Amino acid sequence: MLLSSSAFPTSSFIIALVNYSTSELRSQEEHALRQAEKSLESLNHRVSGDIQALYDRMSKLFSNCVWKDDNSFLILDEYLVEPPNYDAVRIRPGREASATAGLPRISKMVWTSLY
Repeated sequence: MLLSSSAFPTSSFIIALVNYSTSELRSQEEHALRQAEKSLESLNHRVSGDIQALYDRMSKLFSNCVWKDDNSFLILDEYLVEPPNYDAVRIRPGREASATAGLPRISKMVWTSLY
C-alpha cells in the first residue's frame, strides 16, 4: 500500500509548530488545566441533568455563579435559585437593598433558560 502525500504534514504545518515557544505552550497548557479544574468544580452530581444544564448556562452568563448547597446555587452572590421551583429566583436574605433592581432581569434569564 502506498501512502499518499496528504498523509504527511505540509511544510506550513511544521513551520507553524516551530513558531510556538515552550513558554507559550506551557501558558496554554496551564490555562487549559485551570479551565478543566473550574469545569470539575461546577459539577453537582446530586442534581438532575436539567438543573446542571441550567447552572452551566447561568455560569456562562455570570462569572460569579456558585453552588450554595446540594440543590441551590447563587448568581452574583445575591440571587438564589433553589428547588422545587428553579424558575422562582429569590434575593439572598440581607441583600434586598442592592439586588432588587436586577431581580426581574435575572428571573427572566433563568426562566428563559428553563423553557
